[in-house]
Amino acid sequence: MKPATHTDGPRVFQVLAGGPWGGGAVVVLAITRALIDAGCQVWVLCQSDVVAQRFAEVGAHVVTCDTCLLYTSDAADDAM
Repeated sequence: MKPATHTDGPRVFQVLAGGPWGGGAVVVLAITRALIDAGCQVWVLCQSDVVAQRFAEVGAHVVTCDTCLLYTSDAADDAM
C-alpha cells in the first residue's frame, strides 16, 4: 500500500456518496490519482471500507462515514 504523502500543493476534499465499488468510484479514483500525481493533497470521504482502501492505495487521505447527509440550500434552488 502506497502511503499518503504531504506536499505544499493544493488541498482537495472529495465526497463519494455511494456505497459499493462502482462506476462513480472508478471515475473519482481516476481524478484522485491525477490530482495526487499533480502534487495535490487529496482527502476522500467514503461510506465503504472496501472503497476507502482503494483510495488509500493510491495515496489519498481517507475519511469513512457510515451515513452521509448532504445539505442543499433553498436559496441555491431558487437561483436556478
